[in-house]
Amino acid sequence: MAHIAIERTHSLSMDAAKSAVQSAADSLASKYGLESAWDGDTLKFSRSGVDGALAVSADKVAIDVQLGMMFAPFKGMLEDEIARSVDKALGGADSVA
Repeated sequence: MAHIAIERTHSLSMDAAKSAVQSAADSLASKYGLESAWDGDTLKFSRSGVDGALAVSADKVAIDVQLGMMFAPFKGMLEDEIARSVDKALGGADSVA
């Protein structure tokens, strides 16, 4: 399995950050057929071959994705697309990892 881990800082309120994360997830979901649901401050998403979570805190969003064998060859492309989607939704936040 391939692993993607991305963190972004933000200066949004929790509600605004969660809304931004939902927007990014909706965009990715429509393209990749992901199902998602909130569990507290974490948006969990999945589909066959992909499991992940976007955890929102007061000043950061942490993205953790596990890719199955079918998606592992596309790790770099998917990592870039996830980062761009989250950055756009958060308004161009800076990377911390």
